[in-house]
Amino acid sequence: MPLKLMLLSDIRTEGDKWRYYAEDYAWRIIRLHDEERSSPIDPKGEWYNETLVIDALNRFRRHIAAENHRREEAESRDPDIQAMNRRYARGAAWRAGKLDEYDAVHHPDRLAERQRSAQEAAPQPYSTPDRTVGDVLREMGITATEVAE
Repeated sequence: MPLKLMLLSDIRTEGDKWRYYAEDYAWRIIRLHDEERSSPIDPKGEWYNETLVIDALNRFRRHIAAENHRREEAESRDPDIQAMNRRYARGAAWRAGKLDEYDAVHHPDRLAERQRSAQEAAPQPYSTPDRTVGDVLREMGITATEVAE
């Protein structure tokens, strides 16, 4: 939602005029990151009042914070956004090497399945309890240096 600024037609008194210019300066600081003490409607900076500008800045920042909070609340109830956030969190845990810790809290069934499959290690090809892969390779005439190359 855009910031509600005072309109020229709302100016009734000298105080309203000062407030109007203060809101313009505050808007320029927040939206344009322009902290100059002049603006297109006040090129000489004659209407710049730091106290009023700070008050307008605080008012606008509270308004923006409230809008962000309302938007975040609405998003937090959206099941699609919740699912996306869970995917992001799980991906971040995987990249950080902490997938087991994440799954222990959020997906204990996935963790248990992964641990079960790790215990049931697939048999290595060409190996038996009596012969290792290294023995088989030696029988085939392949040395460790050839494997490394």
